[in-house]
Amino acid sequence: MDFCVPYFDDVLVASEDEDQHLSPLRQVIQRFEEYGVVLNASKCVLGETSVKFLGHLVTAEGISPLPEKVMAITNFPKPETVKELRRFLAICNFYRRFIPHAARTQAVLNNYLKGAKKNDRTPILWTEESAAAFEKCKKDLAEATVLYHPSADASLAIVVDASDTAVGAALHQQTSKEWQPLAFFLKTLSPAQRNADPVTFMGRLRDSMQRLSPPTIRHHGQQTIFVSKDLATCNHVFLHTDSLKKGLQPSYEGPYKVVDRTEKVFRILRHGKKVSVSIDRLKPAYILKESEDFPVEVNLKEKVSLQPEEIPESGQEKLRESASRQETTTRSGRRVRFNPKYS
Repeated sequence: MDFCVPYFDDVLVASEDEDQHLSPLRQVIQRFEEYGVVLNASKCVLGETSVKFLGHLVTAEGISPLPEKVMAITNFPKPETVKELRRFLAICNFYRRFIPHAARTQAVLNNYLKGAKKNDRTPILWTEESAAAFEKCKKDLAEATVLYHPSADASLAIVVDASDTAVGAALHQQTSKEWQPLAFFLKTLSPAQRNADPVTFMGRLRDSMQRLSPPTIRHHGQQTIFVSKDLATCNHVFLHTDSLKKGLQPSYEGPYKVVDRTEKVFRILRHGKKVSVSIDRLKPAYILKESEDFPVEVNLKEKVSLQPEEIPESGQEKLRESASRQETTTRSGRRVRFNPKYS
């Protein structure tokens, strides 16, 4: 629903005229009914040409700050501490995108916040420059520009501006009447950025941009997957699994015996069941002919005892050598035979 703008429990439905508004509104209400959402009729505003939405006044022309919010800011007393100044700037920055050159105007006031803590109650020593910047912030907000709604067939233009302390840009659209502002971009430069030589910086930026090469455009469906040719003839395969593995654990399981195969799908015998698997998860298992019955399960818990005649000659020599060593009892009561070179 591109005509609907939800924000938590606030939902805004916009249309060009009253006739076109009924159908989208009906769709939204049906969606609420489908998911069991209950509306408070006393808080619903229907069929209005202007509404208050998230601290803004939305009209047919565009979006602007709420007049009562602007009035509260223009009546804001001069801050006496750093904490009060921080609060004032936070309120102003909520409507920052409506004020051209806001970063440049607030640069003097932001100097009081450098190195200050969150609840710093240090008194502010006002100067003529900082006092003028404070009053200009309130005046600019009172004269805030209306940001118009974008038009699909309008021509766009970006106007950029820069000073020693900030950079800014404005996006406008051209209608039959005039250029209308759509958005403002504002950013205060850091001390490192202000110290950079603009000529050297632009030279480095130009060289870096020239060295960049755009990536090759390709569709996500054109990705090629390697499939081994030996899959067409192998009797056993390894199966790739996406489950989480510990370190040094292989990402493939198997090998599993191939029961049947097609061009893109194999049927393998896995844990006694026939499973269909895509070939992009398989790789051939190269097994000797005499061991094609792999895997062979061995019961590791079963104890195996060898007869003396089954022990190799080298093992019998080690047993005789161990029996000839002197037996020693440790403090824990164990009887051991140490190697002579360690005794």
